Amino acid sequence: MAVKIPARKSPAKLPEITVKNPGKGLNNLVSDTLIQDTEASDLNNIMFVESGCINKSYGIQSVGTGLSNNPKGLGVFYTTAGNKYLLTVDGTSLKYLNGSTWTTISGVAFTSAKEVNFTQCDNNLYIWNGTEAGAQLDSSLTLTRPNTTISGSFSIWYQGFQIASGVSSQPNRIYISDNTTNPGDFTNTNPTGTGLYSVYDGTTHPGSSAPYAGSGANYIDINKGDGDKITGLAKFQGVVIIFKERSVYQMSLSSSGVPTITQITQATGAVSHKSIDNVENDVFYLSRKGYYVLGNEPNYYNAVRSNELSNRINPIIQTINTAQITKAASIFSNFKFYGSFATGGNSYNNQTLIYDRRYLAWSKADYYTANSWTEYIDTNGATHLYFADDNSAKVYEIVEGNYSKNGTAIDSYWISKSFDADNFDEYKRWLDVTILFRQISGSVTVTFYADNDQVVKSTSISADTDYTGSIGTTLMGSPIFGGTGTASSTSTTNNVPYRFKVNTKSRTIKIKISNSSDNQNFVVLGFVISFVPYNRQSWPSSLKIQ
Repeated sequence: MAVKIPARKSPAKLPEITVKNPGKGLNNLVSDTLIQDTEASDLNNIMFVESGCINKSYGIQSVGTGLSNNPKGLGVFYTTAGNKYLLTVDGTSLKYLNGSTWTTISGVAFTSAKEVNFTQCDNNLYIWNGTEAGAQLDSSLTLTRPNTTISGSFSIWYQGFQIASGVSSQPNRIYISDNTTNPGDFTNTNPTGTGLYSVYDGTTHPGSSAPYAGSGANYIDINKGDGDKITGLAKFQGVVIIFKERSVYQMSLSSSGVPTITQITQATGAVSHKSIDNVENDVFYLSRKGYYVLGNEPNYYNAVRSNELSNRINPIIQTINTAQITKAASIFSNFKFYGSFATGGNSYNNQTLIYDRRYLAWSKADYYTANSWTEYIDTNGATHLYFADDNSAKVYEIVEGNYSKNGTAIDSYWISKSFDADNFDEYKRWLDVTILFRQISGSVTVTFYADNDQVVKSTSISADTDYTGSIGTTLMGSPIFGGTGTASSTSTTNNVPYRFKVNTKSRTIKIKISNSSDNQNFVVLGFVISFVPYNRQSWPSSLKIQ
């Protein structure tokens, strides 16, 4: 009689936590056990790529020689003749990047160490610093200071008018150029006392190097006397947005330039003109409460509204040095919004937060120390992102594909949430963690933490790590598990899952992936955590209350 052999049973599948595309960004507002699986409890010098994968931030490279002071402001000038210039103010001099050398443009001196803003209007570039009258650079690189400009701090070019503000003696006032002459002419010579903007000032013309009889400035005051100064300007869907520190207004101009002012909100305002930028169909800005977005609200027809953007990273916002907050600078470039500011007791912008619109994710970088940002389109049509350094006499470019901080290492890390398998009151035996790397260039360090951030295991792996021997020695004797192994001579690996033996008892587990070597990189696609739950009665006596 034939003996029936029972079918072999497959071993029961262990419980697992699977996380793919962990690129939801930083969330340090709430407990690290309560954030989403794809969010990070902490990170530094990290960006997100592909479908939301973790990647080391791009490096920077200094641009040009010949700067003696920390550069103030950064501007781009495109002439109708096709010439393109990258400019900054070095000490008292305006300079442009001439090949690989920052070259002085003579004609006008600037007060040193003042914050500088640039605005291009009608084939001229205007340079504002809030002290001298605005300077004008024409297409032949002739630099002058017309006596028709004001001592403004910033401006925008809007429907053929230059609109400027930031005059210290008139903190609630915006000035509007006369578009019948040129965008650098803010004068009003109408003797009737009304003028184009229903306001006429025949006695004061802030910033004019030689005020002249019978002339004044075209201006309009925004809620004068409210104790809230104008801090910035922006354009949004056909209107001008006027930011004060604690309120926001919008202004439209008729075809003849007559303004209409409407208040948007009294709940928040912008801290600086350079902290404001257009982000696709919205406007982002830094207020004293954090980063906000201004745009059209769904279900509110033709209404402009503001909403907080940075609530998930509010603990970082709280570290901003309020004494230096007016130096904050921002830009939107290649789907990412960069916001730089000073934290703690720092007098320079030492921190940059980056918001990626594709993944709605925040990250941060500590080596983008920018006081100004700009994009520059070269003669080949390629876009370059530059920033003026706030702590050295350098201008830097962020270079895609480069992972070096101007020749030094970038310290980069990403730390997951504290996983508890949705059972905070149950201990588990965490068996192993499998991490799928899209790429390792050089090496990467992986660290595992149990409860109270106790380090359970920390190990480094190199690109294309090769192991020799039988199955037992290859798996259990590998460097991943504390063995020796033999690394190959190649430096890059792609789409390789590594399994890390953890074998520890705790309620939670946390993963840190890091690299602090020059010009090395890693990309993480996801990970799987395998575990076995303990009986609910398995609980430390020290945590039992009788």
